[in-house]
Amino acid sequence: MRKMFRKSIATIAAGLLLLSWGVNAAETADGGERSSIRILDLVPEGCDPVRQLALQLALDEESGISDVQLERPEMTPAAAVAELKAGRVDFVLLAASQVPSEYRGPRRGLMREAGAIYVNGTNSLKSLTLPEARALLLAKRPVWEALNGSKADMQRIGVKFTRRSERETILRLLKLKRDAVAAEIFRLETTPEVVLLVGANPEAIGFGRLLAEYPVTVKALEIDGIAPTVDTLASGKYPLQCEYVVLSRETPGAAAARFAAAFDTAAFAALVADNGFFPVRGSGSATSASDGEEL
Repeated sequence: MRKMFRKSIATIAAGLLLLSWGVNAAETADGGERSSIRILDLVPEGCDPVRQLALQLALDEESGISDVQLERPEMTPAAAVAELKAGRVDFVLLAASQVPSEYRGPRRGLMREAGAIYVNGTNSLKSLTLPEARALLLAKRPVWEALNGSKADMQRIGVKFTRRSERETILRLLKLKRDAVAAEIFRLETTPEVVLLVGANPEAIGFGRLLAEYPVTVKALEIDGIAPTVDTLASGKYPLQCEYVVLSRETPGAAAARFAAAFDTAAFAALVADNGFFPVRGSGSATSASDGEEL
């Protein structure tokens, strides 16, 4: 595991250098010139699966792609789309809800990000409304009694704000500001740690990302009566989720077309899963779980 960790750090470091500075065009194995592409990334905290895909393709001599300029600009979705229409960029990555209503160009789903609220498997609570979920994060000392009749104290567990990979998912999906959240919440490094502690404590409630797998000792609560399942994620019905999409040019260049084709590969699907996201049905390697199956 330590070797894998060191390899991951090295890969990420190399990727940051590669994508910040680009790589000079070189020749492919068959003598053709390798081309560059430019991507505007408007995904909160950055779209790690696409960044890692770009690194893989740029290091692959057979891909025909050597220079990937992946930028994190401070611009509105409308301004990013204007850059796309003008032909100055090849792709724009952003939340589906942020795509300007007048945009009619090519788009495809990339991935879904989802949050979850976990309780111990013995807890009788089954569902929360969105207002109830927000209130639990804002209140200084919420109690169980109003939710499940228990007289026990509620013990809230969340993820530290310094953990970049967690992306503050639950706060963003609940539309809460970081400084408004109660300071009394006990915080751990990652969602898996939160889940493990919730599983060991009948009075605990945990907040974090929706995990593809979690112990049978915990359950993810329904939100507004909708459980987080493969089907409710794919349909967009589960409230605590966000779909991210990629917008592209009407007539992509050869390098951009090759890059876009990589979104449909099992390799990209693996990057999506490895970074804690869920696939968008009909893109990439489709999930093998059946409709309605719990995650």
